[in-house]
Parts: sequence; structure tokens; C-alpha cells
Amino acid sequence: MREEGFADDGLFDQMKMFFLPLTMVEQDLTIDDNRWIQFASRRLAEEVALQQRREQLLEKLTEIEDDYYRHDDSITKLRRELGTATARRTRKGSDGEETFSVSQLIEDHYQEMEQLESKRSELRAEISTIEGMVASIEQGLYNRTTNLDRNLIKPNRGFIMYGPPGTGKSDIMSKLSVRIGVNIVAPPLAAGELNRSLVGESERIINDICMRCHQTPHLMCCVSIDEIDSLAPKRTDEENFQLAHIEPATSSDDPTQVEEKWSIVMIRDPFLCRQFCDDVQFTLPASEIQQQQAEQIRAEQTLKCVQCNDYYTEEDNKMGQCVYHDGFVYDNYSPKLTQWAPETAIEQLLNEEAQAVQQANIANAPMTTEQKERAEREKQRFRYICCNQMLQTTGNVGGCKRSKHGPENITRNEWELARDNNQEYQYKRIHLLQSRAQHDN
Repeated sequence: MREEGFADDGLFDQMKMFFLPLTMVEQDLTIDDNRWIQFASRRLAEEVALQQRREQLLEKLTEIEDDYYRHDDSITKLRRELGTATARRTRKGSDGEETFSVSQLIEDHYQEMEQLESKRSELRAEISTIEGMVASIEQGLYNRTTNLDRNLIKPNRGFIMYGPPGTGKSDIMSKLSVRIGVNIVAPPLAAGELNRSLVGESERIINDICMRCHQTPHLMCCVSIDEIDSLAPKRTDEENFQLAHIEPATSSDDPTQVEEKWSIVMIRDPFLCRQFCDDVQFTLPASEIQQQQAEQIRAEQTLKCVQCNDYYTEEDNKMGQCVYHDGFVYDNYSPKLTQWAPETAIEQLLNEEAQAVQQANIANAPMTTEQKERAEREKQRFRYICCNQMLQTTGNVGGCKRSKHGPENITRNEWELARDNNQEYQYKRIHLLQSRAQHDN
């Protein structure tokens, strides 16, 4: 083509790469010993690098698991000290010794274990990926392949030659088809010939051309369509095409908000659309996709409420189904109205009931009516400061407050501490003490 006087502006090299998959022969697909040795050496080097990386990750995983189980052992030891309500520990810091409650130390260990758990999961996933890659390399080296699969080579379907009239597009295509042995199944078609006025005429022409291709399956067939730009509107036509661009929004002070403008091009001929167009799906930005996934996980995740100490999901939390008491418990029979935590008071009542049953079993005599009435009165001595409701040890406890489940940014220990030190209810307890003192006087 160059010898015949056609100007070389890089078109021939591009066409050479286009037709390259069609020139592959069996010799090009064969893997000889030299090529296999080069391939195997590269694969072995990759395997060694992956094995080294795996060993490093295993060492790091071992260290993290040691730290994880060390925190677990510390939690087990600290739980044994929770028998005393005032159990405290000292810990040395940069500013000297600091005193912490046992429950606070347990919470710190749990937080450390959660951080280590996430790191451990990431390391295990990476190690599993590396092991899969190593197994794939070993399988490829064990099962030697002598020939590449021809189905992996996909020939190009078509290309568009564009330029001003008279530059030699049609002439180059005609001479090129003769030199490389391409079967031109039909004379060069003008785009207007495919756009017939009668329904079904365009389809009939295309079907006839395809039938000619099927009749010569041993040859490489080609269809030449001239003036293909007439099948689609011109880009200078403002009614059918506009440039797509993104410009900052002028009505907002936030520079990250942008106004997007997109273009739509209408192609009239279905055949042209099938050959040269792809269906493109416009997805959400990665940040919005991650946000939706996080909201979905959050909606399905089971959480524990710090107020009612019950489990819930975000779907259940929309209507506000949390029923709880936001005040502490006091002993109504005590002269000083001793303050109790509800959990401790329930445990005290259960212990007293168990002791009464054990004493009756030791005496081998049932409890008298007076003893039963005294025991029932003792059960009614604990009341909530928020609503004066009696503390119950069985059945549906309920509560005087109803709202959504507690926030996730505080722990159960923090909420109990705020409940026991509520200033409003402390003043109410002091007022009850003063009222009883005036009544006794």
C-alpha cells in the first residue's frame, strides 16, 4: 500500500494491529521448552515472593492473637473481682498511679479486643487470598500446557474509517480486501441503502448479506458501509446533541456540590446501534454506595439497648418501643432510704427468698402464715424513685418512660452511672427524707 503511493499517517500500523488476531497460526500458539522455562521461572519467583509475604503475615497474626487472648485472660481474672461492689485497681501511667474500677478496666479490655478482632480478620483474609494464589501457581506448573486455547483469541468485529471526502477511504478498503484475502460479500453499501422507507426492507438487506457470509465459512468476510455518519445525527445539531460537562453549582456555598449535564444521541438504525454502541449503566458514586451498604447493615444489625437492656434492630426502633425506668431504686423501709441499683436490689431479694426456703428445709417445717406475710412485705420495700413503682423480680417489669432505644455512643456502665447520680432524683430522695423527719417530730 505504501509502494502504490498511499500516504502513511499511522493508519497502516493501526490496521495491522487490528488484523493481527486473524493471522495467528498453530505455531504461534505452541509453547516450546524455552518459553516454558521462562514462564516457569517467573511463576516460581512469584511463588517465593508470595510465600515470604505469607510468613510475614503469619508472624503478625500470631502476635495479634497472643495480644487478643491475653486481654481475654485479663477479663476472666477481673470478673472474679466483681463480687465486691467497691473492687478497684491501680494502674501506672505517665502521670503516676491512677485508680480505675474493675468494670472500667473490663470495658477497656473489650475495646482492645474489638480492635484486634478486626485486624485479625483482615490478616486471615489476606493469608487466604495468598494461599489461593500459591495453589493456582502450583497447579499451573504441575499441569504443563503445550498449546494456548485458540478461543482466548477474539478477533475484532469492525472499525470505522472517517475523514473528508476524497481521501481514499473506499479505495483503501477495496485494495486491502484483495491483498489480505478478505471476502467482500457485497459491493460497498451507502448508508442510505440501509435506511429504506418500507418496513422490513432494511432488515431484508442485512439478512441477505449475512446469508452470503454463512455460505463461505472458510473465508474471512467483510461488509463495507460508506457514508455511515448519515445514519446518526451530526454533532453540530444542537437539537439532538449537546456536549456533556460538569460545572460547579452557583446557588450553593458548598464547592463540592456540582450540577451535571449529560448528552443524549439518537441513532435511528437498530443495526448500527447493535454494532457500534454499548449499553452503559450510570451507577451511584462509591461514597453513596458505601453509605447505602452501611445503612443496610445497620438496619439488619441486632443491638442491645442500654436503657431497657433488651435487643432491638433499627427497624423496630422507629416507633419508640423502649420501656424503662430512668431512676434508681430506694429501700422504703430503711430510715435513710438507702439507694440501690435495680440489678443489685433484685439480686438481694432473690438471695433473701432462697435463704428463707433453705431455713424452712433445715427446720423441716413449712413457713407459717406470719412468716410468709413478712417475706411478702419485705419484697415490696424496694421502689423506683422516678415513679414510686414497686420493684418486681418476675414477669414483665415494664417502666414509666417510653421512647426510642438508647444511644449507641454510651455504654451500659455509663448510663447506670448517670442514672444513679441524677440530680433531680437525688433532690427527690432528700425531700422524702425531710418529709419523714418532720412527720416523726
